[in-house]
Amino acid sequence: MKRKKAKQITHDNHYVPQFYLKRWSRNGNTVRTYNGIVSNKGVPVWKSTPIKATAYQPDLYTLRINGDDSDEYENYLEREVETPAAKVFHAIDRQSSLANQDMHTLVQFLVAQMTRTPSWHQQVAKTIEAVFEDVVKETIETVEKDLEEKGTEGLLQGKNTNRSTVGLTKLGDMPLRCSLDREQSAIKVETYIGRQPCIASSIRALTGKISQILHSYNWRLIYLENDMQLPTSDNPVVVFSRDIFGNTNVGLDVGLGTRFADIMMPLSPQALLFTEVGRTQGEIDTINFDSSLVLYLRELIINNAYRYVYSQEDIPEIEEIRPRLVDALRYKEIRDEQARWHREQCELEETFSFSYYPTM
Repeated sequence: MKRKKAKQITHDNHYVPQFYLKRWSRNGNTVRTYNGIVSNKGVPVWKSTPIKATAYQPDLYTLRINGDDSDEYENYLEREVETPAAKVFHAIDRQSSLANQDMHTLVQFLVAQMTRTPSWHQQVAKTIEAVFEDVVKETIETVEKDLEEKGTEGLLQGKNTNRSTVGLTKLGDMPLRCSLDREQSAIKVETYIGRQPCIASSIRALTGKISQILHSYNWRLIYLENDMQLPTSDNPVVVFSRDIFGNTNVGLDVGLGTRFADIMMPLSPQALLFTEVGRTQGEIDTINFDSSLVLYLRELIINNAYRYVYSQEDIPEIEEIRPRLVDALRYKEIRDEQARWHREQCELEETFSFSYYPTM
């Protein structure tokens, strides 16, 4: 009788796909990298980094489900997003016109790339912190109503403890634990900010309203002139807007639905996916991507980076655009946080019941 082989789990999770970064590589193996946080001044401003060793974090996506590691999210991204996009990138390399389905694939790739990064994790954390107080009030009101209708024993029927998980927020992306402490006559509502809600929010974005909104915009694929190049970063989807004074705001706080906000993603050193919210296709098609505009966009890409900027050619003035942080203590803290990440997240995932998970 043959023994069934154990499933191999992917633990090195690249939050920027390797096939995407290779587009900025001269040799297919390394890419010129600018690190925004370094341990000492002696670290070169630019250096060649193996593509497999950058824009990744061990077990960034590896969920603990029923006591076992799961790389279902990683597999979903590869199957549903990366594999279809890789085929479209071959057409882009030939500077071919793309069919509507190809553009749809690119926009879906953009949604995935926007929501799979550590930068998105920070955005989810901000959202949870902003809405948690209202969620607590709503949850307590629901529990109090159930207590009136069912009584404590009815609510805790079948439980042998004075604490019981009674449900999740309707937001779905927030693991919510509500406990009844009979000794203290208290209702306790808890959540946490971590891997599980970030992955759930990414799937929700890819399969729900965020994806629908972004697909509804008029997109343009721009091929730059041979003498112009753009870098990319470990947070390559850039959202920006200009106020009435001409100042530029960069980041997801601008809002994906803000009228006249711009959304872009470099697809190669000389190809760019671009839209401006509220503009017609004709208006977007008439924008002149001359050298001054490309330099402006290059600066936005650099400033939007989470930590790393990648370029086919070194950018001599990059430290003027985005000075790097030289801090040995912070550099070590980041490494230590990443080393603890999987263990700490597994403990949380085993503690919090999180039954909502979008279909993948």
